[in-house]
Amino acid sequence: MNIIDKLRNIVMKEQRLLHSHGQGIMGMVHAFNQNEANLPKNYGNVIILCMIKLQAIHMPKFKYFMVDMSYKRVFGEMNEFEFNAYDEDNHIVTFCRIFTNGSDSKIYQCMFTTFFEVYEDLNRNSFLNTFFTKISA
Repeated sequence: MNIIDKLRNIVMKEQRLLHSHGQGIMGMVHAFNQNEANLPKNYGNVIILCMIKLQAIHMPKFKYFMVDMSYKRVFGEMNEFEFNAYDEDNHIVTFCRIFTNGSDSKIYQCMFTTFFEVYEDLNRNSFLNTFFTKISA
């Protein structure tokens, strides 16, 4: 084992100690749930939106998308929502995941507004313009 491999192993070991649930979505949700007691009691609702540019670019290729509000993989009061579509082979394509601790109409409105704002920011294009251009073409 050369020096680079040894250093890589040391770094990976430290990362596993610091982030036992990883540094992805589940690690972030775990950190939130572990530190929830340290948050101010009136912190209100939390919305965490996870979407990358590649997902935003591919979204207009689909005629329809759906929001799965029944899928819950997280522990505690956090809820997970997915924005999905089916490709031509009937595989589910996920565009976005949103984690929130709220479940009322204001949270849903904020969730959809945030989704379209992030989409437009990542894609540099309005979702409605993209959608209507695709339909009319």
